[in-house]
Amino acid sequence: MPDVFISYGRQDRERVRAIAEALEAEGLDVWWDPKIPPGSAFRTETGRALNEAKAVVVVWSEYSVTRHFVIDEAEDALKRGVLFPTLIDVVDVPLGFRQIQTVDLTRWRSKSEKLAEGNKDESDSAFRS
Repeated sequence: MPDVFISYGRQDRERVRAIAEALEAEGLDVWWDPKIPPGSAFRTETGRALNEAKAVVVVWSEYSVTRHFVIDEAEDALKRGVLFPTLIDVVDVPLGFRQIQTVDLTRWRSKSEKLAEGNKDESDSAFRS
């Protein structure tokens, strides 16, 4: 059972990879679609992981706000009470999710990005309890 399921728009894969790596660095078992084994049924694997996840991180971006799968996954997580919405772009969150507190990651940078930029501040508080 994954601790975290990440829902996102495919165009954001590299940006989401940094989020997945940060969560894994905190010791969480993270599931996102690159973990689907070759030859597996996408919908079956995604549905299983979504239903088993303890938390669902939805990454809202200019792309994901229009993706039906992302919205469906967010609706499922909301119904189960495990939704953890985040923003990586300044966008209007889809209807039905606008009154839910959302973590603003529009300025968040991974540790490797910070080091590349010369910023050694390691306070990734958005992912720490």
